[in-house]
Amino acid sequence: MAPITPGEGGTIKANTAEGAVFQTMQWWQLQESNETVNPLDQQFFTGTKDTDTNLFEGKWKLPVTITSEGLLTATPVYQGLNFAAGTGGTISASSAEEYTLKLMLWLINRQKDTNTSNPDKIINITGSVNLNDGTIEGEFKIPFSPTLLPNGGIQDLAREYLA
Repeated sequence: MAPITPGEGGTIKANTAEGAVFQTMQWWQLQESNETVNPLDQQFFTGTKDTDTNLFEGKWKLPVTITSEGLLTATPVYQGLNFAAGTGGTISASSAEEYTLKLMLWLINRQKDTNTSNPDKIINITGSVNLNDGTIEGEFKIPFSPTLLPNGGIQDLAREYLA
């Protein structure tokens, strides 16, 4: 498992990086279906849950800029988002876009550590930067476990794949 500390008062509550991606990608899909937040019906985040394979797979894309110091920063996608990274968490950010970028880069970095974090060499998060059009985009594949709740509902929780 790739443990992280969720920010106090943050929107994302998962205490693993895999869980945070699972929640964050679904949060983005909810925002994109909101006509007030996304009146142009833009799709930067797509995802599908397959209940036969228990995989949540999709694509992610963020507009980015390069600062004069050479740092990659996420730029706003939508207006009026109700998101908080919280305080004191592993991922600190001032926007949902910045949080998502940092989270995905954190996981990609962790996947590259095949000595301790990823001895099975599983690559479930990918990303590439296109400096010409100012975007970073990639794919995600998060295994999940469904659980039947006492009230008859279903709860899906991300399964960890990193150490």
